[in-house]
Amino acid sequence: DNISPTPQAVINKWVNRIDGDYDPEELLRAVVHSTGVTAANIKSRSRNRTIVRARHLWWAAVRHYCRFSYPEIGYMSGVDHTSVLVAVRKVPKEVVTALGDICASRS
Repeated sequence: DNISPTPQAVINKWVNRIDGDYDPEELLRAVVHSTGVTAANIKSRSRNRTIVRARHLWWAAVRHYCRFSYPEIGYMSGVDHTSVLVAVRKVPKEVVTALGDICASRS
């Protein structure tokens, strides 16, 4: 019994894409809680070091926990995918893991 999903189900899965355990907004809230940087600042174009690091942490968490591609994260944030790629590579893996632990403890 291999039943194909309906076209609407395929669309809904893509639109509401959450491949991992968290959605990007949940991770954003965890970054806000952990860093004290507002969501508006994280989503802004600010070049302030603290804000940029919070933004990069959010992108790395979305990449790791939601399994979004670099272009998807870039589109979501209004930046080129190569900017996301470079930023995500700068965030230590243990920092991303710690953020996931914070999300898990807040659930």
